[in-house]
Amino acid sequence: MNTDTEQCAETAMTGLFSRNAIRLDDEPETPETPEKEEGKASGAPQGELEHKLFKQRKVLIFGGINDKVARDVTGRLLALAGESDKPIDVYVNSPGGHVESGDTIHDMIRFVDSVAPVNMIGTGWVASAGALIFAAGHKDRRFCLPNTRFLLHQPWAVCAARRLILISKRVKSLKCVNA
Repeated sequence: MNTDTEQCAETAMTGLFSRNAIRLDDEPETPETPEKEEGKASGAPQGELEHKLFKQRKVLIFGGINDKVARDVTGRLLALAGESDKPIDVYVNSPGGHVESGDTIHDMIRFVDSVAPVNMIGTGWVASAGALIFAAGHKDRRFCLPNTRFLLHQPWAVCAARRLILISKRVKSLKCVNA
């Protein structure tokens, strides 16, 4: 015998675990995709160009960094690392974007690099979170094309903190004179 509270809780739990219960703001509302064909690697891209890039073990990070890009790049890196320990080439051309999404990609590149070497190739404009992603590659496997430009933010907060510490030390060393 179910009470109203138990029925409500049961309905809520069913909704929590259904496929469409949680959707990120940047995900389009589309009907469910058909099941993947057998033999295809999980996370493998579907388009012809993406399929060729996937077979060649190349990942493109172009444009602004956001949760959707982080999810896509993470999926591709994991799928490629799970398929083989051959090197993976990651091309970066990004003006930056969401810091935490950049951190996710950075961490995943470092994680996957322990299984399959990751070559980072900078092209065009590599700035902010894009530069952080580029720096994730091992220093011997970071390359850039001739017209690549980088933008690194100065760590003003760190510099300001050091300056404040120096000023406080100077103030403490001064002798106060009572008037």
